[in-house]
Amino acid sequence: MRETSEKRKGQVCRVFELKIIENKLNRATKEIFDRIFLEAKWLYNHWLAQENIFDLSDKITEVKVKVGDKYETRELVFLSSQMKQSILDQLKQNIFNLAKKKKSGSNIGRLKFKSFYRSINLKQFDNTYKISGNYIRIQGIKQWLRVNGMEQTEGYEFSNAKFISKPSGYYLNVTCYREKQKPIKQKAKPDIGIDFGVKTQLTLSNGIEVNYAIEATKRMRRYCAQASNKTLSSRKRWKANERLRKEYEHLNNIKKDITNKVVHILHNEANIISYQNDNIRGWQRIWGRRMFNTRLGGIKAGLKQIPTSVEVETFFPSTKQCPECQHKQNVSLDERIFVCECCGFTRHRDWKSAEMIRDEGLLKIGVERTKLTPVESLASTQRILRRLNAVSNVRASLLVEAGSPLL
Repeated sequence: MRETSEKRKGQVCRVFELKIIENKLNRATKEIFDRIFLEAKWLYNHWLAQENIFDLSDKITEVKVKVGDKYETRELVFLSSQMKQSILDQLKQNIFNLAKKKKSGSNIGRLKFKSFYRSINLKQFDNTYKISGNYIRIQGIKQWLRVNGMEQTEGYEFSNAKFISKPSGYYLNVTCYREKQKPIKQKAKPDIGIDFGVKTQLTLSNGIEVNYAIEATKRMRRYCAQASNKTLSSRKRWKANERLRKEYEHLNNIKKDITNKVVHILHNEANIISYQNDNIRGWQRIWGRRMFNTRLGGIKAGLKQIPTSVEVETFFPSTKQCPECQHKQNVSLDERIFVCECCGFTRHRDWKSAEMIRDEGLLKIGVERTKLTPVESLASTQRILRRLNAVSNVRASLLVEAGSPLL
């Protein structure tokens, strides 16, 4: 384990999602898939009901399941020993996480019983699961499973994986490692500040505003109405909820794709990225539907993973403060142009905020702003604009002042 730990320090970790092709599965395999996740739910709830979870053994073949007001004994047929271990480890980890939050002062409740189990850890490559070409075999399942997406893993070393059930099908999230590549000589990059917003999702300090919104479809609204009209806990209600979850997953995948691509572009095209720790959850309570359509929290979480990103504190007055005379004034939401009451400084409010966030982020880490020539600055801005507009459902444009070389 020490040798593996030292080896991983010099490697890059990636998680790739492989989709199992369902029309290649025989009927017996499909039934086993459904049974595995059902048994996982039974086992998790059975262990959660015990008094001392940390003294439990994973050598168990039968569990008690609540059916109505009675308990029935069910046999675990398809869960392998390592799958049982991973379910028990996950339950213990959930308890540790709750205890950690409680120590930090958070108001927490108890762990709840699951109505469905969606993810099972496969701890060992070549034991719990095997890979051969475009086929994967999972412990306890005789059929080799055809998957899409294996071309992503070329040149990587396989580690653990997760067997996942979604409304759209079955997936395998494989954790892979490979050696770090030598850095390539980088082109001139600017330092960028980002201002989050509701009307305009992102405004960059180089004058680019980014808009995107994936609204709920008519089909999703129809599925919501159908599910609400069905009898509670009925089979028809369950089917309607499955259709709704599938449609929700489709929309969420589109938003996730936009989030990943936008964060990737900013990471590649910027030297240091500064952003403000805005209360996105608070915005969701006020502008619920607008925030649901944008997934701004995903972009914020993605920026946190970038090593060269800087987070500016929540209460930094990027909107109220003038960058010239430092005067603070109240600015209403409908005022799109900031005009200082003292010195008369005028600028688009979001652009001004993004520039102040950039300067505050650089000041926080004690780094001077990267100076680019006008030609390099123009080329960088046009390159970012072109790459953002190449992303589906994203509209990027320039906020240009009179006399700017970007006109």
